[in-house]
Order: sequence, then C-alpha cells, then structure tokens
Amino acid sequence: MLNFTGIGSAFNPEDGNTSAYFSEEDSFYLIDCGELVFKELLREVDFSIFSDLHIFITHSHSDHIGSLGTLISYLYQHHSIKVSIYHGGIHLVDFLNRVGILSNYYEEVMDKKLALKNLTFEWIETKHSNKIPCFGLLLSFKDSTIYYSGDARIIPQRIYHAFLTDEIDLIYQDLSIHPENTSHLTLKKLTDLIPESKRRRIIAMHLEENSKEEIEAVGFQTAQQREKN
Repeated sequence: MLNFTGIGSAFNPEDGNTSAYFSEEDSFYLIDCGELVFKELLREVDFSIFSDLHIFITHSHSDHIGSLGTLISYLYQHHSIKVSIYHGGIHLVDFLNRVGILSNYYEEVMDKKLALKNLTFEWIETKHSNKIPCFGLLLSFKDSTIYYSGDARIIPQRIYHAFLTDEIDLIYQDLSIHPENTSHLTLKKLTDLIPESKRRRIIAMHLEENSKEEIEAVGFQTAQQREKN
C-alpha cells in the first residue's frame, strides 16, 4: 500500500531514511522527509503530474525532517506547488524559519484529525524520545485502515486493541532487534505482544543493519525499498 523511499534507521543510511508515500489521482502524500529523502523522491516521482501535495511529519529528528526545507522550496519554485504540511504538535515553523523557508511556500495544518478527499487521518501521540513530541499516524482509506508508528517505543493501547480486533488492517512499525533499545519498539516486545496468527499484518520499518532475517524469522514482514534503476 505504501511506497518506501528508504527503510533504514538513523544510523543505517545504506537503507535510506525511513519515509513512505502514496498517491491518489492528482494528489501526492508523503510521510516524513529525512536528510536522504529529497534525492530519492526526485529519482522516483514525477511531481509535474500532481496538483496538490501533502506532507505528514511524525517528529523532528533529522532523519525524519532533514530535507523537508529543500523539498518545499523545490516544489514551490519548480512546480508552483504550495505544499500542505501536517503535524501533531512539533516546532515545525521554527525549524523552517531557521533553514530559510518562506512562509508563503507552504501551509501548516495542526488539526489532530482531518479528512482529505478519500482519506482521513488522525495523529496519535506516542512515546519515542523524552526530549521531543512524537506522533503516530492513523490513516483510513475507502477500504482499509493502517497505522504508521513514525518512531515509537510503544504501540498505543488504542491502536493495539484496534489491531487485535481487526479494526486496523496493517501496522507499519519501527523496530529494533536490540533488547536494550529504549527509543524504539524491540523485536522481543513485539513478539510478546502480537499473536503468531496476526504477525503478517505487522510491517517492520526503520530497520537496523542486517535485521531483516531475524524479524522475518518470527513471522513479521519488513518494508521493501523500491529498487534503484
């Protein structure tokens, strides 16, 4: 359902910064925009076919926001697109001001829940770093509902119960194979939480080096980055 420009954790640039996108008719939707994402988007996406563009930012770590300013400026100057940027409550404008992005290049939207054409979304507050706020993203399409964790060391209880009762079809979850990790959900915790029969509906992302085999061995899927030409 989602296309990934990258699936790597902050210290795994070989697999790119974790970022996903999808499109519907003439609308383009992007989740997060880390340092390496702009380059991948230019390689993968023809922005000339879209009339509006929507960017969701889960939190302000640089591997999730690092090339956002460049993308905003490029879209405005080269495609005359004023992007809409959605977040749950981060210091976005301060960041964009510091990197020189003019306020007329974008629209900031801080609604916690909103409908966009055939899509509805809701920000779900979660726990990642103690220093900054972080939000997961609940996305409902015409025929499916998914949860995208951003970065988080938990699955919020509301999301967990909705997944177990099949109200949520897929969870895209950042995942660490190291039990001592305190910023991301660990494979051990996720294995304890999710019954084996439901593990194929969890898609692990934000992956550490050489972690796919271990994650898939216990029944979870891993996100797939698009092949480079």
